[in-house]
Amino acid sequence: MRMGRPKGGIPWNKGLKAENDERIKRSTDAAHAAVKGKPSPRRGIKTGIVPKTAFKKGLIPWNKGKPFLRGEKHPNWKGGINLENERLRHSLQWNIWRNEIYKRDHYTCRLCNKHCQKKEIIAHHIMLFSQYPELRFSVDNGITLCRSCHIKIHKHKPVK
Repeated sequence: MRMGRPKGGIPWNKGLKAENDERIKRSTDAAHAAVKGKPSPRRGIKTGIVPKTAFKKGLIPWNKGKPFLRGEKHPNWKGGINLENERLRHSLQWNIWRNEIYKRDHYTCRLCNKHCQKKEIIAHHIMLFSQYPELRFSVDNGITLCRSCHIKIHKHKPVK
């Protein structure tokens, strides 16, 4: 059971000051007298907090003198295969293809018939983008899907 004032109630000392109320004056005077002339209880205690920008002296960074792991020097380099993919997916031709599919389907998911905003809709290739380069920008090779239906379609397809 909760003791004291009810939750949300007004505290007894709201608006009172030491000049106006004897109870507050006595309690503040007693607290000041108890610590007068004594050093701070926190004096000499370090917090242990080190700023993130601080660097420990004498330590050498792990990557000092090592060759940069960029491009062909990186162990996961695959010959630049993503460059073509990124170039195609950010091209004007891609944007035109995607917008034509949205307009054809009236911004409606073809699986669940949900009308979506542009942020929630995806133009999906029926025949795989990677395996059929001649059909990449064919409007007949695309359907409009909402994000949840797009995820469901890709979960059911076997990954090659």
